[in-house]
Amino acid sequence: MSTLISHAAAIRDALPPIIFGPREAEKELQRLLHSFHDLAEHSDSLFASPTEAFQVGDRVYHLPRFVFFGPNQSSGPIRLALYAGWNGDDARGTLALLSLIERLVLRPELANGYQLVVYPLVNPTGFQDHTARTRGGVCLEGENWAASEAPEIGILAKEFRLHNFHGWVSLHSTAAHDRIQARVRALPVNADFFPVERGRFHIDWQTDTAPGAEGPFALNGDLPFGSFQLRLDVPAAWPDGLHTVAVTQTVSAFLERYRAAISYGIHL
Repeated sequence: MSTLISHAAAIRDALPPIIFGPREAEKELQRLLHSFHDLAEHSDSLFASPTEAFQVGDRVYHLPRFVFFGPNQSSGPIRLALYAGWNGDDARGTLALLSLIERLVLRPELANGYQLVVYPLVNPTGFQDHTARTRGGVCLEGENWAASEAPEIGILAKEFRLHNFHGWVSLHSTAAHDRIQARVRALPVNADFFPVERGRFHIDWQTDTAPGAEGPFALNGDLPFGSFQLRLDVPAAWPDGLHTVAVTQTVSAFLERYRAAISYGIHL
């Protein structure tokens, strides 16, 4: 396992490749997903389970999906969705999720009581084309999941309804901030449980009140349960290594704090 982790870390820490065209982008896509599949093949807690297929032009695609089962789920797991890879020209969120899963494979107790459904690359056609938008011209980050006609969003919306998630965590890059900004809905911004600050990584917390609920939150209205939203906007100017470490530590801290809140019987 240590050799496998070192191999994945080498991919993560390498300089971004120069992509000259679709063939090179396809190779990079497969190289990235291969790291996730290698982890799944060598772990008793991580399983690969791609979503249903969708077609773009004459090609058939699946959204990569991996499920991590933390220990001690006898009383019912805390089920969270983790999303990354919205823009096809920025793989750092995907690499950060890879780093997080590496950490959980080595230390599964960090995900004690959790079932994490990971969608590391929600825009595979954009990644192949090395463009922010999908091949259909859609910016997935700004889509309203209740109204979107993008097949990628349709699949994610169906998944969200099917799995009855407690909440979702989504990773994004932004040029507008010099520190991580956490945009939350349906979560108390409470210093006792949700500061998510470790070491030098200070988090700006902000309750998201923007009109037109984005993402899965738009689906809560007609469901018998409510789910929280946690969107992490990471400074685009940060070096890749800092980006990865900051996201890994931030999400790990959040998992710890949210589990603590649940165990104390706090209604969220």
